[in-house]
Amino acid sequence: MIRTTEIFTRGDKKWDDKVRDFMVRDVITIEEDATMYEAVSKMLGHGIHGLIVTDNGKLKGIVASYDILLAMERGKSARNIKVRDVMTTDIVTIGPDDTVLTAVTKMLENDIRRLPVVEDGKLVGIITTTDLIRAFAEK
Repeated sequence: MIRTTEIFTRGDKKWDDKVRDFMVRDVITIEEDATMYEAVSKMLGHGIHGLIVTDNGKLKGIVASYDILLAMERGKSARNIKVRDVMTTDIVTIGPDDTVLTAVTKMLENDIRRLPVVEDGKLVGIITTTDLIRAFAEK
């Protein structure tokens, strides 16, 4: 069976496109002291499955719909639990000048679906598996 990264390295097509060419610049964020209920509402309102968690604009973590489902399965109320209590804090990031192949590799190696894009210590975008599928389709 072919490895996913091999799709991006086979044939005569070059996969040196930059993350900045496919990332979303208007990142939907949520503060770490928001409730899970607020996070779910925001995700549903924007049609997304994860949010970048910030504290006064500083990157603190990521909360995905799966994180919230796990908390609720454990009997926690979405209205009483803070995002900071369920978010992932071990954040894998990428730079805007890294290649799409690097983004794919990081996602596969870390079993993640979204990468905050950071430049000079500042959040400048996000790239998700959906964005990478778009990049592949455009090739």
